[in-house]
Amino acid sequence: RERVWVVGLSAGAALAAVLGLRYPRLVRGVLAHSGLACGAASTPATALTVMRHGPDNDVARIADDARAAEGGTAEPVALLVIQGDRDDVVAPINGVGLVDQFLRFNAHAAGREGYRPAAALPPADAMAHEAGSSDRHGVRSDDWLAAGRVIVRHVTVEGLGHAWSGGNAELAFADPLGPDALELLARFAADAHA
Repeated sequence: RERVWVVGLSAGAALAAVLGLRYPRLVRGVLAHSGLACGAASTPATALTVMRHGPDNDVARIADDARAAEGGTAEPVALLVIQGDRDDVVAPINGVGLVDQFLRFNAHAAGREGYRPAAALPPADAMAHEAGSSDRHGVRSDDWLAAGRVIVRHVTVEGLGHAWSGGNAELAFADPLGPDALELLARFAADAHA
């Protein structure tokens, strides 16, 4: 009851990642939809380049520093990344940076040290794929587990650009063909804290 979930899209997703890493006593989990890892840009001037090409900073070291700031025994912070594979504003490589950062923070064995932008996710503990159709985007989910629960989930929505997955078609930055992001969050929260 004392810890909350934080949710954001784009810049809001980057803020959610910052809150999760910097305030693990208050944040139970993060939904970062189309966003950047905490500290991914080394300066404000490089942020646009990072959005297109991935972190220019060692996001794994930032996670290690955040964990050390908690005395090395930080509360786990679950992470759900939702990323469109056709996002031309925040490149999908940024979702990889988020996954690496939170795996490191949560002391998961797949967390890579000395992060450099990698095109591929680290090996997942479980993977699922739902094929798309003419009226729905396909979805791939990669899960990393800790103590039998999902601690990090990366959802790739095939065909999704820079938009809220499952959103209202009448609104800007919303795609009704994607799975409902809030339903994905509800399932993830149940898997992470069942």
